[in-house]
Amino acid sequence: MDVKFIKAQYNEGDRTMVAWTDEGRVELFYVYSQEEYDDRVTFDNLVEYLRDSVREDEIPEQFDGSYEKWADAFSYSDMASVLFDDSYCCEWSDICLLAGLDPYDDNNAYLEWAASMPESAWNERAAA
Repeated sequence: MDVKFIKAQYNEGDRTMVAWTDEGRVELFYVYSQEEYDDRVTFDNLVEYLRDSVREDEIPEQFDGSYEKWADAFSYSDMASVLFDDSYCCEWSDICLLAGLDPYDDNNAYLEWAASMPESAWNERAAA
């Protein structure tokens, strides 16, 4: 994705990052520490996620209807991709720097994309 971010603002209270693009859009991210990330990316959490989001009859055939066998086939990075919404591709370090944060600080190590909206929608939301 070819998005250029022009400013960002971090809200420490709810651990969200708002980043403005040069195309008049606002991207919202949740910010996670390394510890929170590690606590979330686990085998048990993946099994639970799969159970909650996929019916048993939709499990790929080679895993014999077992969520555990299916989860065991995931690599660590695949597991993280499933448990964190990383569908939005961006340079996290660039956004941190725009917000005045150290991108290598373990307290701000990871992000999860949450929403994309026109800047005008963010302004209305922020005013409410």
